[in-house]
Amino acid sequence: MKKRRVPHSPQPNQWLFTCPINTLTSTIAATLGMVSSGITEVDAHTWQGEWDMANAFVREYGYDEPILSEFREGHRVNWDALEDWMFIRAYINNATPPAPNSNFVGELLVIRRVRPGQEKILAFVASMVAAHVKWESKRHHPDPVLAVRPLALVLEGWEKPALIRSDAESWIVNGW
Repeated sequence: MKKRRVPHSPQPNQWLFTCPINTLTSTIAATLGMVSSGITEVDAHTWQGEWDMANAFVREYGYDEPILSEFREGHRVNWDALEDWMFIRAYINNATPPAPNSNFVGELLVIRRVRPGQEKILAFVASMVAAHVKWESKRHHPDPVLAVRPLALVLEGWEKPALIRSDAESWIVNGW
């Protein structure tokens, strides 16, 4: 007989936030103490699936069109493939993966105009951020409590108290 999974409680964190609609990016950066970090802002209003989200980030990062062919409607987005292209603004020399001499400055990701029904897509992004936060915390400070906020994900207008990807992966969405 298969054991039934017990859902985990959403995990507290220092990287997942919501903000009121139309909050200025400069206000978000100042509130989170990330004015010296790279900033990436995308609009989720028209996203229909993970492929839309992936293309929005790839376009915002300024990659060439051939990369966009990886993320097509009806095709599953590979988490590792997208994660390899993300977070380039978190490093002074924009190296992905980070070169040995990369200077980590952090990155603020702002997703504007989120709407109901996008939880799965947003949780996909959150899982990448969570993994990168964990990796950077270990890379810079073995004690995550001492680590500087390396990345932050802000969901404009998100009203739920948590973001759930699976029974094992969910996070509290911090407000201010």
